Amino acid sequence: MISMTILRMIRGRDMMSRKLERGFTLIELMVALVIASLAMVGIYRGYVGMVVANETQEDVIALNQSMRIVLDRMVDDIRLAGYNPQQVQVATGDPTIRFNNTSATGFSFRGDIRDLGRPVSIRTINYAIAPTGPGIFDLRRTESIPGALATTDTLIENLEVLDLVYLDDARNVLPPPVANPESIRSVQIALVVRVGDQDPTYSHDETYGNIQGILFPGYPKNDRFHRRCLTMEVKCRNNS
Repeated sequence: MISMTILRMIRGRDMMSRKLERGFTLIELMVALVIASLAMVGIYRGYVGMVVANETQEDVIALNQSMRIVLDRMVDDIRLAGYNPQQVQVATGDPTIRFNNTSATGFSFRGDIRDLGRPVSIRTINYAIAPTGPGIFDLRRTESIPGALATTDTLIENLEVLDLVYLDDARNVLPPPVANPESIRSVQIALVVRVGDQDPTYSHDETYGNIQGILFPGYPKNDRFHRRCLTMEVKCRNNS
């Protein structure tokens, strides 16, 4: 009886040993390979998602910084519209030193922005948008000096909206082009700018408007671009 039990145990060990020696079957290897592949795909997608999210966040931060720099530049310029503390007389052309052209998407003015007190120091500053694609613009600033070539700088790209609202002393809205530019006492600015690259994980669903509460048409875009809208009101200290 004992010998039979021992014999069965030996045979069982032999069978287990043979199974171990035989290794994995082809089906088992294929199943393991599929599971490992699925795991690698998940890891790769997670990694790509993290990279895209990080790049997108950097783009949005850079966009915010660029927009604030542009707004600060516009604010500084608008405050100098009509600046002429030494009452310099313009020898030729339009003698007015104030806002000259005013539209909903740009303006120009004259002023002694260098405070030099000479006719040649009276400079004309012009802000205008230039189309670069369907619904996309560059915001450009041109500074011209009598007797010299004008210089133009692109302040920001991928601009979708530049909205300017002009107000008088009583805070009445002055329809552009403003008939009496000397009556402008403040300017409300609104900018909508998008990032350069699309984010495949994002769908745009926001609306934007100006300080008056008027919504800009065409939003939300329902595309993959992140956007930002900044607004500000500037007091005109020297325009008269």
